[in-house]
Amino acid sequence: MTTNELWKYSTTFDGVRLARLTALKDFGEVVAHMQSSIRDIQLRPSKGREVELQACVQPIFTVSVDGDTFDAFFNSPVGYRASYLKDANQGLLANLVIVESLLERLLSVAQQQCIPELCAIDVRASLLATSCKVWIHEDDFPFQALTRDLAIEPWLHEAAVGERKATWGLCAPTGTRLEVKGALLDPSGHEIVPRQKILRRYEIQRFGFS
Repeated sequence: MTTNELWKYSTTFDGVRLARLTALKDFGEVVAHMQSSIRDIQLRPSKGREVELQACVQPIFTVSVDGDTFDAFFNSPVGYRASYLKDANQGLLANLVIVESLLERLLSVAQQQCIPELCAIDVRASLLATSCKVWIHEDDFPFQALTRDLAIEPWLHEAAVGERKATWGLCAPTGTRLEVKGALLDPSGHEIVPRQKILRRYEIQRFGFS
């Protein structure tokens, strides 16, 4: 199956958005839109949430893009989630392609700001590590007002049996903010992956959300 055959929209999905999203040719076009659209890069350090990870730190970049680029990234048949849907490892590769395409701009911001907690780690290594991830800014996600915009069969099945992440995955939100979260690095510079994120790529494939 191709990604386009797997990725389906509900019959009530907005026709203008549908035409725009289905006109995209491939993931490279999505990446190109991101590179030309990205602006207002914000950076903050973040420690691991679990007690045993609080000595670890990661850079979190919040970036703004235009609404069409956000839509293409998250909701198109050739976008980020569609890559995971087709193959979990292809999704992981798509994630790396985006990070690499933005790498120098992100590093420039980190160097200019010189935040003490981040100056103590190798930000480049954090961004190029396997567990670095690109995602929507979840503060903007409509968790309390979900819409069912997608009709992707595996996610519909999971939602029907009560999987909450699948009900989120079936939503195709609009927005303008994305996050690039570098890998957590411990004081010795080792990549540390929180237990609940080890299978992230398979969660996105199965539910559309992680």
